[in-house]
Amino acid sequence: MNYLRLSLIALAMVAMAVPAASQDLDERKTKRIDKAIPAEAPAAPKAPRKVLVYTRAAGFVHSSIPYGAYAIEQIGLKTGAYESVVSNNPEVFAPENLEQFDGIILVSTTTRLFEGDEYKEGLLNFVKSGKGIVGIHAASDCFYTWDEYGEMIGGYFDGHPWNSNTTVTINIDDPAHPVNKPFGGKNFDITDEIYQFAPEPYSRDTHRVLLSLDTSPDSKTDLTRNGIKREDKDFAVAWVKTFGDGRVFYCSLGHNEHVYWNPDVLKHYLAGIQYALGDLEADDTPSAKLDQAYLDKGKSDAQAKGIEEVFASIGAFDYNDDGSVSAKLDAYVVDAQNDPTLAGMLRPRLTNLLTDSAATRSARWLAAKHLNRIGDASSIDAIAPMLNDPEQTRLARYALERLQAPAAHEAIVNALGNTEGAAQIGMINAAGQLGLEGAVLALSNILTQSENVDAIQAA
Repeated sequence: MNYLRLSLIALAMVAMAVPAASQDLDERKTKRIDKAIPAEAPAAPKAPRKVLVYTRAAGFVHSSIPYGAYAIEQIGLKTGAYESVVSNNPEVFAPENLEQFDGIILVSTTTRLFEGDEYKEGLLNFVKSGKGIVGIHAASDCFYTWDEYGEMIGGYFDGHPWNSNTTVTINIDDPAHPVNKPFGGKNFDITDEIYQFAPEPYSRDTHRVLLSLDTSPDSKTDLTRNGIKREDKDFAVAWVKTFGDGRVFYCSLGHNEHVYWNPDVLKHYLAGIQYALGDLEADDTPSAKLDQAYLDKGKSDAQAKGIEEVFASIGAFDYNDDGSVSAKLDAYVVDAQNDPTLAGMLRPRLTNLLTDSAATRSARWLAAKHLNRIGDASSIDAIAPMLNDPEQTRLARYALERLQAPAAHEAIVNALGNTEGAAQIGMINAAGQLGLEGAVLALSNILTQSENVDAIQAA
């Protein structure tokens, strides 16, 4: 390509580009996006990367499009993963314009991207040649009469039984997958418009499904919604797949603006973009070919890693913090109430946190609260001595008082005679609530001493 042609293409691209920063964006929202953007990319680019962020919507126009484009542009700038050209001009798909890009990101494009067979052939060749394409939300609500597009992106929109005001639970289908790493193996709730996909071309025989709707009875996903068509209850939300020698990442989240300032979703997007660009190594073997043992191990490994990350910082927790770390711990504890393996991973860490004098008071109270919910006899030996310490007795009693374990009851009874004042009253109340028969003799001994009676009455 000669210098003159390069110059003409560059000038054309300047004319076609519509930088997200130049659009009429709410500064309050962009600040929230800025705060949520990942600090670093999960992989170092193998070469300088340039992506086209395309925002044209010939059908329904989502209010979130400019915020999605802004978020994607800023992610590249902050992490150095790629540089972006944001455009809604169809001429950007002319083959001579496309060749400068390493990937294309479609942000809620609807109905059609462009007109003309030349552009269609150019897009297919672009991806098949080994480059990447990313679809966000309504990129599947597009080109219904062009079968090759559906095959490439992976599915066609077939209604949204769950509208933008509906809260659903998202299942992490493949917890070990690098693109899912931001979620730490933990299902999550989100309020967004959720698509279902037509029976074809979507298939787990060709797609590595990463996220889907959690349809279990204890999830927030309402399966009585009008318009549900898929009898197999397979409601995929995100996937990766190949197309020729190229790579595809699609995620249907992103109807609502707030999705673009969800830190974990933005990390998920970035990982998917880097997969599509060929920088993040990630297995795209179709889901139907995966062994269940692999998925189970992936879930366990991801949970363990997520828990380690939480406990690495929870010791400095303060109730005036934003609560993100404590919320993650709360979610793990909720799941642990029905998952003995997970509970076994949490208990020793909670016990260590409770007994750690270097941890904040808020962090230790958090540990006591959670041990009150999922603790067992394994923690008693470490916690029982705290009952006799006036500075720690309330923390310890709170952690132990709901345990249906003889050793916990014995520790509370023994502490009755070793505490005084309000601490002793608390111990007496705990003994009464638990109906501890062994406390009767201890209480009798206390009440026979007049000074103890006076102290209890004063408290």
